[in-house]
Amino acid sequence: MRAHPTSASRFKAVLALAAAVGVFGAVPAASAHEEFPGVILEHYPKLACPPQCSLCHLSSTGGGALRNETVDKYTGPHQGYGSFVMNMMAMPGGVELTEANIPGKLLALEKTPCNTDAARGDITDMGICDSDGDGTADYLEVGVGEDPNVKGPGNGAVCPKYGCGASSIGSLPRRSSDAGHAAAAMAGLGVALILGRRLRRRA
Repeated sequence: MRAHPTSASRFKAVLALAAAVGVFGAVPAASAHEEFPGVILEHYPKLACPPQCSLCHLSSTGGGALRNETVDKYTGPHQGYGSFVMNMMAMPGGVELTEANIPGKLLALEKTPCNTDAARGDITDMGICDSDGDGTADYLEVGVGEDPNVKGPGNGAVCPKYGCGASSIGSLPRRSSDAGHAAAAMAGLGVALILGRRLRRRA
């Protein structure tokens, strides 16, 4: 006669299965663009939250046109293309932005002259990029949560702000996938607890 598993062993098996589902279900879909805000946050740890899509895009939901996305907007000394994202793309490491090359490009923004397009400006200008021309370099503005595309601190491109002098909203996950991992793990644990209670009631 075959021995039937005890309720305790069945509970352990269900718990293991649910945990596995939670871990594998947490693997995010491949989308480097969703990671960009987290990559920027990791480079500038003093930020209160990952930057909003409007730091680089015209749309607050991301995708589509970039801010000043045209080489005709090249404005010369210290401003380059007059756009944080366009100036970052012009830094060494390829024009296309990827999760892997963004840290290097952000670092280059701190050390590389902005006006390096001989066809559009004087490459003897050794100034660091200041897209909005307000006297504060892009990397310094982004690093403290200010909008490098708007003179002065700007409003909302890094951490959203509401009202006059209001503080920014609470911090968000460093990378978008962190929230997915946590949610899947919690869901797996919840399933294990529910199934475990049902098995104990039947025993």
